Amino acid sequence: MRTANIASFPSREKCLLTMLESIKGQFDRVNVYWNGTDPEFIPDWVHVTTSAIDGDLTDLGKFRFLTHYGNIAQYYFTLDDDLIYPPTYADDMVAAIDHHGCIVTHHGRKLLGKNRKYYSGHQLFRCLGDNPDDADVDVGGTGVMAFHTDYFRPMIWRDTRMKMADLVFAVAAAENERQIVCLAHSAEYFGYLKPTNTIHESEQHNQQRLTDVANRIIEIKI
Repeated sequence: MRTANIASFPSREKCLLTMLESIKGQFDRVNVYWNGTDPEFIPDWVHVTTSAIDGDLTDLGKFRFLTHYGNIAQYYFTLDDDLIYPPTYADDMVAAIDHHGCIVTHHGRKLLGKNRKYYSGHQLFRCLGDNPDDADVDVGGTGVMAFHTDYFRPMIWRDTRMKMADLVFAVAAAENERQIVCLAHSAEYFGYLKPTNTIHESEQHNQQRLTDVANRIIEIKI
């Protein structure tokens, strides 16, 4: 089974609808965690969970659906609402998971040492840039990520102290000694919808906190 899992919120309606259209037909089930109420605009082929019960989970809401399937094995995809995915995306990622046998992504960072600025002090592999080769990374971009639940089942959706699923996921992966590979791709592989408000922007003023989490990942791996 292949499931696509997305978190979104009000003001991203247009982005979300465009993104959903790009993945239609690629997955056995598409789940959206809506950090809001009454998302009547979402098409009926998408399964929606609102924040009415668990509250605003920010981008970690895309991991909420790991609790919906018990021990059913699946390829679990986490996607962002501001990207356009290629028509072969699901097939490409499943092939990569089967080849590498680990977590795969198209965006990530290799941490180069402690006490460096998170955004500028480490090696970045961008989903919107050219990545000529597969590479191991310490932090994977969860908007372009997939893994098999027999390999990893990270129950991290309640850890909303930081509005940045990438780092929360990276800590969990490091603690469980799970490998993350950033896949080779061209800059044209994804499209970008250019939303007006992003988690990247909201976390820019928390540089020290981001640096502290990166330091923790490095320490775990030593």
